[in-house]
Amino acid sequence: MLFSMQSSGGSVSMVKRIAVLDSGKEWGGGINSLFELMRRIDRRSWDCTVILYQDLAKGNDSTLSRELAAIGIPTVILPSLEPSVSFKIMKHASKAVSFFSRTIRKRLLFDVERRFRIMPRSEQIAVALREIGADLLYMNNQPSSNLEGSLAAEHVRIPVIQHCRKVTTLNPFEREVANRALSRMICVSEGLADAYVAQGVDAGRCAVVPNGIDLTPASLTDPATVRQELGVGAGACLVGTVASFLPVKRLADFVRAAAEVVTRRGQDVVFLMVGDGPERSSLENLASRLGVGDRLAFAGFRSDALSVINAMDIFVLTSEREGMPRVVLEAMLMGKPVVGTRVTGTMELVVDGESGFLVPVGEPKRVADALELLAADPALRSRQGACGRQRVMEQYSIEAYVSGVERVFREVLG
Repeated sequence: MLFSMQSSGGSVSMVKRIAVLDSGKEWGGGINSLFELMRRIDRRSWDCTVILYQDLAKGNDSTLSRELAAIGIPTVILPSLEPSVSFKIMKHASKAVSFFSRTIRKRLLFDVERRFRIMPRSEQIAVALREIGADLLYMNNQPSSNLEGSLAAEHVRIPVIQHCRKVTTLNPFEREVANRALSRMICVSEGLADAYVAQGVDAGRCAVVPNGIDLTPASLTDPATVRQELGVGAGACLVGTVASFLPVKRLADFVRAAAEVVTRRGQDVVFLMVGDGPERSSLENLASRLGVGDRLAFAGFRSDALSVINAMDIFVLTSEREGMPRVVLEAMLMGKPVVGTRVTGTMELVVDGESGFLVPVGEPKRVADALELLAADPALRSRQGACGRQRVMEQYSIEAYVSGVERVFREVLG
């Protein structure tokens, strides 16, 4: 066999074989949602195999394939595609030729990507789909990064479902393939569906299934223990965020808001950033330059992120783009007021002034205004946290999420 398959063993007796494709490069909210789906999916109806481009690390202790194997889900790791000399030459040539036109540059670079990466990867996926004997391909990212999956499913003539978790701008070819190949596009929020329809995706293909979370999480560490481990005093107001350290999260805005609050309030507020990624070093340097290096801790990746969120007093998400942020659901479940940006998904979760505050993207002083108000008023924090928790309990269970995805499976497969 061309691909290495990893499984926990045991027999299966499921009706339809589902190939699940994830092209992600890091463990984030999308992977958490996928893992929860795989853990709870009805195995009397669905026999799932997860196809990965790489085996994502879960902190320093585990990987995605190990975590999936532990719950009885096999994985296929696709061979890596090493960029050829021709690919590198054509990519550089495209950039040089289109120096004065961003539109031409994007088109030429996409044509190079399509020839040297997308089509070869599509051929790999098609081979995997045949070996799995898949009845359906379910893709966990978004139409641009899963384009090769759509093409592979077309090639082997099986239906394909795209689960979209964030908004991206589709080029004409990606839009054409979405309308031609996708049986359904699951969107995690109404705003996300509206954004893709506005780009020309057929509204009839879109189905909204909001993210959901486990409403009864097990084995949470006591908040006092977490705060002691982090060196946070019992009387301090702990403001935190949990995110991948990527440009789209605009975490520099969180650092700048922290500096503004420290300047206004002094020593009674401390800040915490949980996560990791390519921007960590620049963010640490920014915190030092702004004079908050001793008031803002970088905790790195935490497998117990929910326990850390539970130890916070206020949760913040400064992203410039989201789909429906799972981490906001988690913060609301833990009864924390949320200060978030007015972006798709977050706006559907946070009721401004009731379960937190919504602020414009890219305005850290507005974030600081909301934080100062909450830091000064424990009763307000309590009221808003309780409102958010009730909202999650009533509308965003993991059971409703899994049921919604399975409903779309049945609609497509008949």
